[in-house]
Amino acid sequence: MCENEKDFRIIDGVLTKYLGISKEVVVPESVSVIGEKAFFNNPIIDTIIMCDNVKEIKEQAFIGCRELVEIKLSNNIMKIGKGIFSGCEKLEKITIPENIKIIEKDSFFYCTNLGNVNIIDGATVIKEYAFAECVNLKTIEIPKSVKTIESNAFFDCKGMKEAKILNNDIEIKDDAFYLCKGIENPKEKEYKNILDHEYLEPLNFRISCKKGSSAHKYAIENKIPVQFI
Repeated sequence: MCENEKDFRIIDGVLTKYLGISKEVVVPESVSVIGEKAFFNNPIIDTIIMCDNVKEIKEQAFIGCRELVEIKLSNNIMKIGKGIFSGCEKLEKITIPENIKIIEKDSFFYCTNLGNVNIIDGATVIKEYAFAECVNLKTIEIPKSVKTIESNAFFDCKGMKEAKILNNDIEIKDDAFYLCKGIENPKEKEYKNILDHEYLEPLNFRISCKKGSSAHKYAIENKIPVQFI
């Protein structure tokens, strides 16, 4: 476990660079912002624990941390930048606190082992490619607070079988769930190109929502099976 501030470069409350070699990292209480690429491509860290003093994570802060399995976010985070966990291939689960209103572009792009996502009621927008290529993600519950799911937000989540959408008036942009197929063991599948994936695999994905809701209409327009809740 790492709690020694000598392992961090901190300037006016901004953690600009992690300098240590520990597998488990505890972010110091003096940190309020985790800077851009602060943990960029770290090959060692598997666990990160944040104190609740952290209010913001800048762009690509943890991009390419391929050994990262678990992270406990600060309950008081209000803003996350683009691509913060992009390429964290071993990350297994994440809880997104209620104060985060926008789940930014590429936030969890290619987190191929991510199987448990808990979005606490509070988020309003899921940006494009936020969860793209999270092939191990089987289900997602979109809380009532979410007003917009942007295009390709869940692009190529091959293993996804269900998206439960609780806001009856949500706006779902084109291709938000493009190539969500509900494929068993998606990480073991290989395709010569994306067209093989699109056309050769049967659709085993559904949207769960209220009858007559905007999500219901989206599902009909895109020929996606529906289960009413």
